[in-house]
Amino acid sequence: MEFLGLEVEEEESRRHVLIQPCRALKKRCCSIYAHRPESCRTFVCLALEQVRQKELSLEKALRIVQKIRRLLASGQKASATAWIKTHILGPAFFD
Repeated sequence: MEFLGLEVEEEESRRHVLIQPCRALKKRCCSIYAHRPESCRTFVCLALEQVRQKELSLEKALRIVQKIRRLLASGQKASATAWIKTHILGPAFFD
């Protein structure tokens, strides 16, 4: 993905992940969808899965996404990253 100008990080598990927020997103759409890495193809959003399992309301999930967007828009990348790790990626992502 580096050849597309995207930052990729190799984790201890030797899995490659895109640095978030992903620079391939253009107006909330993936600009490299046909060439997205395996980590993107197999990704399951924690909040979405919790909505599907009825563990989280759709309204609360949308508030989480809005909070992350506000943090990013205001330049609070560290806070946004913490919210993404907690509510979107979840602990299973880091196993």
